[in-house]
Amino acid sequence: MICRAMGGRVAEKIVFGHLNSGAANDLEQATSIARRMVREWGMSEAIGPMAWSGSQQVFLGEDLMTQGREYSDETAKLVDSEIFRILHEQEARATEVLLKYRPALELVAEALLERETIDGAEVAQLVQASLDHVQVTEDAHIE
Repeated sequence: MICRAMGGRVAEKIVFGHLNSGAANDLEQATSIARRMVREWGMSEAIGPMAWSGSQQVFLGEDLMTQGREYSDETAKLVDSEIFRILHEQEARATEVLLKYRPALELVAEALLERETIDGAEVAQLVQASLDHVQVTEDAHIE
């Protein structure tokens, strides 16, 4: 899910050479998932099988700077580090996939520039067309 969410951001970097605010929502979604993986679902080997909810209440007399956090500053740094690691790994994965299938990315980008929106069926057709073209080209080189 995170890799997919990073796809729009990565595609902008690949196709246009820069980022704009268009993929901000995707980045927020990816960050939220990574945070939940680490803090709530115990999906970090570095932290292990621990879960902390994100909605702790601050009680009277409690340090407002910790916002009722259930773990130490050292653990908070580790949580942040794990979220960072997951996001960067998935961004690298999205980059690898999109570069591998760059012709499909180009066809989809061209269609979006022409019409602004396309549906999933058209994306699938464009991707398949690019894969068919690659296969035909590879077959021609073999002969």
